[in-house]
Amino acid sequence: MKQVGYLLKEHLDVVLKNEIYDYGIDVYNVAFLLINKDGYLLDFGYKADENGNELTTQQYKDSKEILKEKLNQLVDKVHLENKKVLISVGGHPSSVPGKNWNELMSNTSKIRKFAYDLNEFIRKYNLDGIDIDCEQSPTFCKYGRYVNFIRIVNHLIKIKNPKKIVSVAISASPYHIFGNLGQLLFKARTLYNYINWANVMAYDFPTSCCIKDFSKVGFAKFSIHSLNSIYGIPKRKQRLGIPLYGRKDQETLDYRLLVGKGANPKDDEKQYDGFYYTTFKKLKHKVDLGRKEAGGLMYWSLKMDTKRETQKRENSKSLLRKVDDYLEVPQKPNEMDDKCSCFKCCWIFSIFCCFPNC
Repeated sequence: MKQVGYLLKEHLDVVLKNEIYDYGIDVYNVAFLLINKDGYLLDFGYKADENGNELTTQQYKDSKEILKEKLNQLVDKVHLENKKVLISVGGHPSSVPGKNWNELMSNTSKIRKFAYDLNEFIRKYNLDGIDIDCEQSPTFCKYGRYVNFIRIVNHLIKIKNPKKIVSVAISASPYHIFGNLGQLLFKARTLYNYINWANVMAYDFPTSCCIKDFSKVGFAKFSIHSLNSIYGIPKRKQRLGIPLYGRKDQETLDYRLLVGKGANPKDDEKQYDGFYYTTFKKLKHKVDLGRKEAGGLMYWSLKMDTKRETQKRENSKSLLRKVDDYLEVPQKPNEMDDKCSCFKCCWIFSIFCCFPNC
């Protein structure tokens, strides 16, 4: 089963210095390349201003060169282990607003320039492909534009080298699902024709009075099936996302910091100090779901896991280490299946939603 790990460009050292347990990771998604307000790629730097323009102080110029050298080191290290490195483009809307994506997707010449620049970046750093992380909601009338964008980029990337990977990050939020029901009704173009796989962000589900856990197992199952039936993404082309952080309302905290404060993933049922997070019990259900109904797992993000305790593979509270433990044991019928046969319905941002109550 394939495992994809996102790695912020500021955190490359956690892999280069073997600070985390990442033996099971097959693909590293280095995040992010950014897009400015005119729809063009920025250079591979640390920071950008509110308009997506690269900061140009000498400090950032110097750090950019260090960053590029570390990316070269990561690629060399990972390729020796027969693993892959992709560059992820986009990210949270605070980094790349929807208007930046709209400017790019609405202009074919800019899409071609975008793909050309990506090809040059791939060639320069000997990367294995790209991951498109467009987190604006490509709903309803904009969905066709989004699919066309991915189609053109996929074609122009693979015309240079058919073995290069093109993946996307996508969620099954109510806005995406209900906004794209037209795709199901009219059998419109489907996304899966133009990607190697989709990284499914089955977390950060909008919370309300009846949903406090932002990454329920039920929502993970709902995501896989919804993206299959509405977006047309085969389950084998999905990588089920697992968050390596906790959330309390709008506040987030890295898993490693939660453990440092006293969280015990072996004993905690769902949350610690009000933070819902991935306990070992929840992790087991998601690993089983990932290998039974999807093509693998995805993690956001690798540095958030606990540090290695020794130079050996031992790490009693590492989520990444625990995943490998679970994968070594043959899968058994999951008791969560019975719980997930019951659905819970409530209002979320004025949308009436039903999802598995587990």
